[in-house]
Order: sequence, then structure tokens, then C-alpha cells
Amino acid sequence: MTMTRPLRASMIALPLLTSATTAYAECAWVLWSTAMKQSTRYEQTLPAEAFKTKEDCDRAFKRVTTKEEERRKTDTDTKYFHTCLPDTVDPRGPKGGGR
Repeated sequence: MTMTRPLRASMIALPLLTSATTAYAECAWVLWSTAMKQSTRYEQTLPAEAFKTKEDCDRAFKRVTTKEEERRKTDTDTKYFHTCLPDTVDPRGPKGGGR
């Protein structure tokens, strides 16, 4: 009779990480914009643009943030934040399920 060794966590996690990384790299990317108006405490997050690659999204992010720096000089009440995320991630949280 042979003894079997228990599976190590790293042996289980490695294939999961590899498949997640592959799926992550294949998906589209979304540039999200959040506007926060300080005087009214209004906040809204919306998708601004979609891209096929993260590199394209990162270039748009740099372009948009440069424009926002100019806008901040005239509109000090509203702050804008941007982020690039895979199209499978919605920073606003899960939809539905409300009762």
C-alpha cells in the first residue's frame, strides 16, 4: 500500500492564478470616471471609454488626467478620478439582488 501526500496549497493555487491571469489579459478594458462635487456631496461613477488593451486604456488615462489638471484650475468644487479596470469589474459594485 502506498501513502499519498496531501496536495500543497501552492500546487492548487498555481493553476488558478495562471488561468486568472490569462483571462485577465484577454478581456477588454474600461476607463472609469468618478465626479465628486464637494459642495453637494454628489458622486457619480460612469464608464467613459472602452479599449481592447490595458496599454490603450492607460494612454487614455494619461490624456484625461492631463485635461483634468487644467479643469481643476477653474472648477475647484468638483474633483474627478479615473481608473482603468477590466470590463468584468464594475467599481460601483454588484447590480441587482436588492429587495
